[in-house]
Amino acid sequence: MGLLLQKRIQCHMVLTKGVVDDSICEICHQAEELPEHIIRGCRLGHGLWQRLNLPSMLSANMGVPHEEFSAFIALVCWQIWKARNAKVFRNDSLSLDQVLASCKGVAEQWCYRLSSRKKSIADSWCQIFELARQGQG
Repeated sequence: MGLLLQKRIQCHMVLTKGVVDDSICEICHQAEELPEHIIRGCRLGHGLWQRLNLPSMLSANMGVPHEEFSAFIALVCWQIWKARNAKVFRNDSLSLDQVLASCKGVAEQWCYRLSSRKKSIADSWCQIFELARQGQG
């Protein structure tokens, strides 16, 4: 997350300085592959955030608990990054449903890592990912 926030992840735009030939996104082929593009501009990142319905997550009555919200965002960003790498390094195109299922799988693992007091947070993440996967985000 630190490299992402500093806009220093190893995306095509950064690597055009002698490593790759062009900076075009390998997923959408429509824009330069900048960190912002990968996470929210490309069809994969943009579609994921739409399915998750980020504005409703921020409301007081619905969505992700405020506690550990940054961890939720980091989890989603990490899964987008992994999906991008799957395409770049293995030519494996993951669907939104597959990425959401991956997010849910990681959230299920967090249930075992969080303290018993915080297990309900990971449970709510799992529910959010499942609803988004079903198109009900």
